[in-house]
Formats: sequence, C-alpha cells, structure tokens
Amino acid sequence: SHIKEKTAFVTECLRAHNIHVPLVLMRWNTLTGQTRHTNGSFFRAALIFNTLLDLPAEVSSVALSLNTEILQETLPQRIDVSGIALFYIFNLKRPVFYVLKFLRQMQGKVIAHGTDYIVTKTQFGYQLILTNTAVFNPSLSLQENLIGNFKKKKKILLQGISPGHYQIKQYIFDQQHGALYRLYQLFQTKYGRSTEMIDYIDRKTIPHLNVYDEF
Repeated sequence: SHIKEKTAFVTECLRAHNIHVPLVLMRWNTLTGQTRHTNGSFFRAALIFNTLLDLPAEVSSVALSLNTEILQETLPQRIDVSGIALFYIFNLKRPVFYVLKFLRQMQGKVIAHGTDYIVTKTQFGYQLILTNTAVFNPSLSLQENLIGNFKKKKKILLQGISPGHYQIKQYIFDQQHGALYRLYQLFQTKYGRSTEMIDYIDRKTIPHLNVYDEF
C-alpha cells in the first residue's frame, strides 16, 4: 500500500543516518473525490479500519483532527483530503470514531485471518471481524447499482470452536447501518438543520447491534 511504501522509504533513509525513532502518521486519508458529496456518499469505515489495522510496525501512532472545522475540510471552494476528523460539523460522530472503538474492542489472540476477516480467541469467547473494502473513484459514478456491485456474500465455517451456549453480539456498520452522511443529506431544507434534527442524526448514526443466544 501507499502508506507501507512511504514508511519503508522513510525508515530506510533514517537508518542510513543511524536514526531509530518511532514514526507518527500525521497526514493521511482514504478520500478519493474532491467534494464532500462524492466522498460522503461512499461509506469508507472498512477501508479506514483495515488501513489502521495494517499499519507498519514502525508507525507508533496516527494523527486525527478533532472536527472538520479544524481540519478545514468544509471550506466552500475545496475539501481537504490530507487528514481525517473524528467529528463532522455540530460534533456529529464520523465513521472513524466507531472504527477506533471497534479496534479498541479487539482482544485476544489471532487464530485465523484473511484479506477480509479476522478471528480472535479471548477469555470470554471469540471475536470475528468481517470487512468489505472497495477502492474506486467516486467521481466516476455514485449510482446505487455501481456501489451495489461491491457487495459480497460470504459463508465462513468456524471449526474447532468449543461447544456450549454462547451469547452472540453482532455489530453491523455499513451504508445502511450507521452511515452519517447518508442520513445527514436527508435532512435538507432551506431553513437548515435544527438542534432537534442534529440530536436525532447523532442517535441514529451508530452501528446496529443484534444480540441472541446460540448453542
């Protein structure tokens, strides 16, 4: 990836001067369009999740802006694609907020992994993370049928799981379950968005949770 290549290049240059220090990823992003519409219409949580999960060992931390005003992403004439903010305007939580929460929830030992799944074993059971990343230029087309072509149906068989009664907690975070920009765009009137609307959007743009028992 681009980040891996740049990290390897910088690390090699530092080693040539006998400098061994941890690196901080300051300016990074997964945006590909030049407007808030083209970027916001494409849900990027899985892409951000895998980017952070796949960081080289030399990168000790990443930088995030607090909100889009500080990042100056909301300037009328351009959009800043060199950083990621935790909050949108009015402090609405962006997908990266929940991506960081999911990363923090990851525990245990990795017992299986692939390009789009990770299985860990913990003291309280198992964790299975499924992701579906797609990279394309959203300025080419934002049609639902094009975005729908990136959807995947996967069947995963987990073998060697200890038998017993389990409580299954399933989080779903995608364009239909928690996408901020999609819901935000539905609340457009010439009178603007009131505090009541913003509070509602903030409550609705969270990952969906299912809980059930299974043997």
